[in-house]
Amino acid sequence: MKRPTTFHSVVIEEILLQHNLPSSKDVAVFEQRLIKEGDSFATITLPSFASAIEAGLERGFLTRSDFPGFRSRGRRGPLPGFLQGLVRKIFDDNGVVRVDADPDAIYGVRQVCYWSKKPKASCTPARLRAALQQFVRTEEELAQLEIREDLVLDQVSGILFGGDIFADVSSEVLTCRHGPGATAERLTINGRKAINSWSERLNDVMPIEDHAIPNWGWHDSLAKIHLNSLTQEPPVRVVFVPKTMKTPRVIAIEPSYVQFAQQSVMDYLVARLETHRLTAESVHFTDQSVNKQGAKHASINKRRATLDLSEASDRVSLALVERVFARSPILPYLLGTRSVHATLDNGKTSYLLRKFASMGSATCFPVEAMVFYALIQRALHVHYRVPVTSRSIRRFSRQIEVYGDDLIVPTETRGIVAETLEAFGLLVNKKKSFSAGDFRESCGGDYFKGYDVTPVYLRYMIPHPGDPVDVPVIISLSKTSDLLYKRGLWRTAQAMRDRIETLVGTKVPRTYIPGEGLTFFSYRHMTRCRYDRKVQSYVQKRLVFTPVRRADEVSDDAMLFEALRSPSHRSQRGGRVKPLFPVAGFASSGSSSVKRGVFKVKHRWIPATLGRREA
Repeated sequence: MKRPTTFHSVVIEEILLQHNLPSSKDVAVFEQRLIKEGDSFATITLPSFASAIEAGLERGFLTRSDFPGFRSRGRRGPLPGFLQGLVRKIFDDNGVVRVDADPDAIYGVRQVCYWSKKPKASCTPARLRAALQQFVRTEEELAQLEIREDLVLDQVSGILFGGDIFADVSSEVLTCRHGPGATAERLTINGRKAINSWSERLNDVMPIEDHAIPNWGWHDSLAKIHLNSLTQEPPVRVVFVPKTMKTPRVIAIEPSYVQFAQQSVMDYLVARLETHRLTAESVHFTDQSVNKQGAKHASINKRRATLDLSEASDRVSLALVERVFARSPILPYLLGTRSVHATLDNGKTSYLLRKFASMGSATCFPVEAMVFYALIQRALHVHYRVPVTSRSIRRFSRQIEVYGDDLIVPTETRGIVAETLEAFGLLVNKKKSFSAGDFRESCGGDYFKGYDVTPVYLRYMIPHPGDPVDVPVIISLSKTSDLLYKRGLWRTAQAMRDRIETLVGTKVPRTYIPGEGLTFFSYRHMTRCRYDRKVQSYVQKRLVFTPVRRADEVSDDAMLFEALRSPSHRSQRGGRVKPLFPVAGFASSGSSSVKRGVFKVKHRWIPATLGRREA
């Protein structure tokens, strides 16, 4: 039986061993409560324990009420009895953060508590129903939301998005392409290449003859494409996918032709925002390390705060987007490529969307980033009482980092930024926002006084010997074992590696040079190697996973059009924008396509000296 708690006791034992602390009592508490409460103790209760520790770091002290369900150490003390050896290295007996709080102890608590937080598994039916109800409530709240008049926001957004940043946008510079995700019609990879429908709204900004056929030599095929009126437009299909065991993630699966058009707008937005002088230093899409470094430095000097938003995508209202981009030439393209209806609960319920878009829309991520950036700029201009100019926006941009809903702002403006965001319908997640203490987190990088305290998460439930196993699970588990190895949790890493080798039925080689095939990282060893005279190099025998193809027919015309749209056949001439997110593993031919998640497994000798040695 697969469980997210596999090896959790091993993690506890190893963390406490590294601190020279006894582990028997904490392991016993973990195992007893696991039997009594089920997996939710590890997947929901323990993460709440770590969140309470982080809240204590933020405000400077703990209280007894921070740990419901855990006995206190002593009768009246604020410290919990569970993991008390580690907690006492962070807080004194009165619950106050120690001056010499141990970053390794903070990492230890977080590693123990967050190990089983994010396995890719479905939530309970009750939690799925709660997520569905929350989606509906959010829509109702957005329907009642009034976007207030705000001169400063209008000035900021006018300069940001009404100037030269999107001045060249037109149908001619947008190049449509298919994305890697699922479609509302459940089409195959090749099936979506034949454009069978378009919408009247989309046709107003992106004419069908410019994007649905290769050139006018195929104009006769336009008659086969159905032009949907507003009432005929297919809805997005709202589904819930694993995020944590407490709350699933909301995803809106777009119709194929909408997804096809949205990709072009996304490519255009990202290319402009990451290069324009007013946004390039603040708004990021392809490099999370900027936010991570920002969080690290902020945990040292405390000059900047990290903010996180709850339901970030679902709370960006259509009215707010129309307000922020009112003077921007990009607005018609954002509205034209937006779906207006959604179906929930397997199509049983239909809603007119009040939000701009949910996750799953290609334009969701860049649009929400631009909206958050404009609102933060508005807050900073109000706080410092500075007239809005291009120069002031550029000056403030050096103090702001935006990557989706991961925000970094000056600490002294944290309050007014939060007020501004919430005044326009957004919701700041106070439990994951940090400004007062020495802890910061952003884009998966967690830091305390400059020390990396980011835990390793188990992403898939670990199969037991004899269980059926999927290749993506094996690949993910091997990467997890490598992360544990690099964090110094060698016993846990070895336990996982032993299990992986049992599941695949063979020894997995060690290497310090990553490359093709299944390997385990090692700082010292390169195993199962031999010298190949033919290639004059050392080679290593590895398990290699080859994707399985399935029959997937597509017309010659559609394949030709796909080839003409591909990056290798496209240039920057005429201002056309090249995609910044190439789709890996998205290969297809006229008769077959890759079957997602299905692989052939075989041994192969791989050159072992190619690539760069990892640090």
